[in-house]
Amino acid sequence: MRTILDSERLGITLYIYMKKDDDESSDFYYVGEAKSDPASAVETRMSGNEGLELPVVHMNLHLAHPVEHSLYHYLTAKEQ
Repeated sequence: MRTILDSERLGITLYIYMKKDDDESSDFYYVGEAKSDPASAVETRMSGNEGLELPVVHMNLHLAHPVEHSLYHYLTAKEQ
């Protein structure tokens, strides 16, 4: 996690891929390069497999460029 938070200082580029939904397909979509926002990082816990609690970190990522309009709408559209 520290590497992601310190990525800009370390000269590491973050490439962001998104998946629409586990039920829909196994495809990932490239949305662009991003920089982390270390001040936004918050450690919390979530339920994992078999009810075990797992540590997770939530943080904001700032994309270098806006996501293409059609891709954004595809990824955010609710299935009917």
